[in-house]
Amino acid sequence: MERKYPQNWFWAFVFTNFLFHYFYLFVPGVLLCLVGIWVRTCLWIGVGVLVLDGALSILDQLRIRKTALTKSDNPEFNQLMDAFCGEGGLQAFGKVLEEKAGTSQTAGETEKEAED
Repeated sequence: MERKYPQNWFWAFVFTNFLFHYFYLFVPGVLLCLVGIWVRTCLWIGVGVLVLDGALSILDQLRIRKTALTKSDNPEFNQLMDAFCGEGGLQAFGKVLEEKAGTSQTAGETEKEAED
């Protein structure tokens, strides 16, 4: 099965990166644009910083997308990415994570009971 990365999630993650991952670019860019209301040079510098922020966000998400679509040697990663890129999307991804957490939690409880 060939994986297909959901386009709507791609743009949602780009927007999230734009706001939070490159926060050190977003805040100064917005502040410079606000000051740019009165000083034209600050406006252009602020717009440039925000464009840089957007470009870095897109490049970062393209790198993540490429990694998600590439088959890995790790079967657990492949299972997670097959779930995310498949029909269910994030819901299927969450179910796989819950199954894995439940499995590891059960194994930990079993080890704890064996020690007692």
